[in-house]
Amino acid sequence: MRRLSFPHAFYLLLAMVLVSVTACDNDDDAPACDLSATATAEAFEINVAATGGTAPYRYSIDGENFDSNTRIEVDEATNYTVTVRDASDCEVTVAVTGTSLEQFTDTRDDAVYRVVKIGDQIWLGENLNYITNDDSFCYDDEAANCAEDGRLYTWDAANTAVPAGWKLPARSDINDLIEALGGDDQDAAVAMRMGGSSGWDEQLAGRYGTFYVDKDDEGTYWLSNEVNETEAESVDVDDDIVDLDEADDKTSRHSVRLLKD
Repeated sequence: MRRLSFPHAFYLLLAMVLVSVTACDNDDDAPACDLSATATAEAFEINVAATGGTAPYRYSIDGENFDSNTRIEVDEATNYTVTVRDASDCEVTVAVTGTSLEQFTDTRDDAVYRVVKIGDQIWLGENLNYITNDDSFCYDDEAANCAEDGRLYTWDAANTAVPAGWKLPARSDINDLIEALGGDDQDAAVAMRMGGSSGWDEQLAGRYGTFYVDKDDEGTYWLSNEVNETEAESVDVDDDIVDLDEADDKTSRHSVRLLKD
């Protein structure tokens, strides 16, 4: 009988350990573990898909608490390791980066937006810049202004520009945002400034009524609340105050800042 030298014996033992880590926790007659998984992550949400192995599958982001939900909402944009376990206790892991959780990709035009979580709300951290068929504009009709601060929309165009999974905020949503930032209109405005503590990063994109005004002084954002056939609500945000308007003409051109639905 041939005796293995120390290096050969060591590497054989190491190979046996590695196999035991990846094998299913079942008897020797069970089929090999062929479980695999992929994950996509954006806007503080991880979606996992598993194939192979033995269904049903369970999922965990801490390696301890498992359930069958393939959609995992997270509170922090940090790196996660998602563990997928099948009915035979085979396991695979998928890495998710915190950077991806702070982004949203609009698949209609592949634009990538920053995302921020404030309290229980998840907001775009930038103004929407999706080109609608009509009724969306650049300030002063200059494309550079769209690139810098997003497009300006009529209220009807704003509603059609919203991608799946997002919404125009309502008045109540703005009140919840203010409450999450301390409950005071002025304190909220300070936190919502570009570079402010909230990460909301207001963009003073101006607006249009009968002409373009207020760029670099104020941002006006459409709300979902409809007042009547010709008017809807909006919110004015500048460096000093968050001001909820009662009504604004629907043909006015304002910015859009979306809230996750």
